[in-house]
Amino acid sequence: MTRSSPELERIVKDHLTWDSRLDGFDINVKVRNNTAHLSGTVTSYMARQAAGEDAMSIPGIAAVDNVIEVVGDTISGSSDDQKLAKIIKRTIDLYPHLDPKMVDVVARGNEVTLTGDVDTFWKKLRAEELAFNITGVKRVHNKLDVVPSHSLKDETIAREIRQAIERTEKLDSSHIDIKVDNGTVTLFGEVSNQEVYSSINEIVTHTRGVTNINNELLVSNF
Repeated sequence: MTRSSPELERIVKDHLTWDSRLDGFDINVKVRNNTAHLSGTVTSYMARQAAGEDAMSIPGIAAVDNVIEVVGDTISGSSDDQKLAKIIKRTIDLYPHLDPKMVDVVARGNEVTLTGDVDTFWKKLRAEELAFNITGVKRVHNKLDVVPSHSLKDETIAREIRQAIERTEKLDSSHIDIKVDNGTVTLFGEVSNQEVYSSINEIVTHTRGVTNINNELLVSNF
């Protein structure tokens, strides 16, 4: 059944209101050409991610443009900047898979910049998530470089992604095109539902040699 944009907006809004993780947050929803555009503010990275997942789970939504801003408690002043940076650095230090010596943290006002090197793409995303979830952080500039510990050819990365998808036996990759250029993976094509979309994105995120992802998959509900 084809739904109009206003109807899809209503359904997405209802779904966001239902989600207890989003209680108290004012999130705006606009749907154009089956793309849900989300804006507003939340207080954690988890809430921002939850809103995007909720919108993508609605039949008829093919893509999500999530520009929700993560806003923490206000912190100002150079001493507070140093304190915030130390808290984030300590949080990264406690995470077992991140090497704090390889990640530098600078805080100015409510904005944090991460620089340095990590060896896998998922660690870059994890460092950003850890920083976002610290009270006082409004925006994270993730400038971490992904430098794989072992160099892999683009063809090898693409093949390992395809094989990982096939091993699940639950995901149909016949409508997916995978392009890899210097470690940057671009996904084209259509998938049947949000679960498949998320599963494929997770597989690519955790594949060795991946340095960045451009996910242009559409959910077509075929």
